[in-house]
Order: sequence, then structure tokens, then C-alpha cells
Amino acid sequence: MKFYDSIVLDNITLLLKERGLRQKALCEYLGLNQQAFTNWKNGSNDSYMKYLPQISEFFGVTINFLLGIETTPTQLSLPDDLAELISTFSEEEMEALRESVRAIVSNRS
Repeated sequence: MKFYDSIVLDNITLLLKERGLRQKALCEYLGLNQQAFTNWKNGSNDSYMKYLPQISEFFGVTINFLLGIETTPTQLSLPDDLAELISTFSEEEMEALRESVRAIVSNRS
């Protein structure tokens, strides 16, 4: 495992823990099975590099944070009332929200 692999995977693990999410949610978001994440963690595969843009989108942080270049994750700032509502969402509701937001953004193009 390369040095930067450890940093990226440690940051992904930290974000999952801080947000109360499971590896499964990230893998589903990326369209991968959980074995892919296991392979990343044990160093047998570094394919996660090509997913860095999607991983940063999933967590709402910059790629630079994932790479360890920035030490503080940059997140979108939500109005307090919206943040409070979202904080009560289940994992499934969060995924539905993500899909809704993606649909709104893609309809703008």
C-alpha cells in the first residue's frame, strides 16, 4: 500500500464514522460491491483513485481533503432549519435526497 493510499482510505473511513454511514452506502453510491472497499483497504486494489470525484461528492468534501492536502473537510453550508431536518434522515432518505438533488442539477443543463 502506498503512503497516499493510507491517507485517502483513513480519510474515507473517518468520514464514514463521523457521518454515521456504512461502507455499504458508499459502495452503493459508487455502483460497487463491498468487496471493492475491502480490496482498497487491504491494498490489493487502488481503483478507488478513479472514484475520487464521486467519493468527494458523496461526502461533500474536496478531493484535496481526501488526499490529505487540506486538513479540514470543506462542506456546503446549509441553513440551520434545513440542516436540522436533514440530520433526522435515515440512510435511505439521505440517498433519496441525493438522487433528487442530482435530478434537479441535471435538469438545469
